[in-house]
Amino acid sequence: MATAHSAIQGLLVARARACMGVSRYRGHAALSEAPGVVNCFRFTQWLWNSIGVSLPDHQLAWPQALPVSLDCLRPADLVFVPRLNYSLEEDDFGHVGVASGDSTVIHATRWKNGVVEEPLEKFLSRGCLGVRRIRLPESAAP
Repeated sequence: MATAHSAIQGLLVARARACMGVSRYRGHAALSEAPGVVNCFRFTQWLWNSIGVSLPDHQLAWPQALPVSLDCLRPADLVFVPRLNYSLEEDDFGHVGVASGDSTVIHATRWKNGVVEEPLEKFLSRGCLGVRRIRLPESAAP
């Protein structure tokens, strides 16, 4: 079982990396436009849809996403940070990236107009709203 999960995590990270330098960022991207045009949430939705898991827009609050500590971060975990001008009253989910291993995160960003991989430390420079682990479906084995 652990081997199948590791393979799925590796597949998700490989698919995320394949979007670097290819996908463009647009704030109001639709899931149907991914992976060509994405925002952070459409990027993670597209990625997980590729293995049969439908993520909602509010992934941080989704009950099926398991909260894990930053110390237990694994590839394919979702890492949430506040957006600039973040306000819990107006924006309960912030920005999301996908842990890619080696203390890095892949995310769709308007600042660099696409999908990038950067050090976890840099990604967390605005703080951390939480880390969520998505339950991997048994049927998703590559």
